[in-house]
Amino acid sequence: MHTILIIGGTKESRVLCVDEHLSTWKISPFDRIGIPDDLPSIGIGEIRAFTKKLLLTPQQGTHVAGIILRGDTLTAEAQQALLKTLEEPPEHAYIIIAVSNKAVLLPTIVSRSICITLKDPSAARDPEQDRIRTQAINELIHAPRGKRLQLLGSVGKTKDDLATWADGAIETLEHDLTAPQKLMDNTEITARISLLHSLIETRKYRENNVNLLLLLEHAFLSLP
Repeated sequence: MHTILIIGGTKESRVLCVDEHLSTWKISPFDRIGIPDDLPSIGIGEIRAFTKKLLLTPQQGTHVAGIILRGDTLTAEAQQALLKTLEEPPEHAYIIIAVSNKAVLLPTIVSRSICITLKDPSAARDPEQDRIRTQAINELIHAPRGKRLQLLGSVGKTKDDLATWADGAIETLEHDLTAPQKLMDNTEITARISLLHSLIETRKYRENNVNLLLLLEHAFLSLP
């Protein structure tokens, strides 16, 4: 299998794991193909350019390596386009995808990868805080649309309050989706994945003076 999926840990630990694989494979810096880190999301255009470069003959050594460090930002369309390459990767190419949580990826991408799970940096968790957040997320998921906006009003009024809540919700959703003791049906799982994707999207625009309240309103109202 040509694809490595690095899951969890911190951004720094994922980058270190990528570097270790590149060193093991003896991939020259000239044969490393990446995607710019400053993009708010990775779309189908970036993936088409990325996969096209994977077809090129290595400049030094025997292999090239395609590296996606911000796999969490792959759009659904980009993932579908990437999947075609994962199904039939070039013989001379390795692909490494790094994500904080594999729940943001299509199951077919995960199944076609060798998964390496890094240690969770938040292993020492506050069970009571998790319980409160999970309860709030459950209420949000099951509430009618009108009630969802009322719930958002109770989250906070300032940008900092909203950002703190969103970060905490992302952490709890990731934990809920990976904890084996969490028994949820497909509808519950789908709703949590949808909310997780939406909240991760809000992170991309926080530093660009985008109205965070409007982003969260959209996230709440877009729940299935």
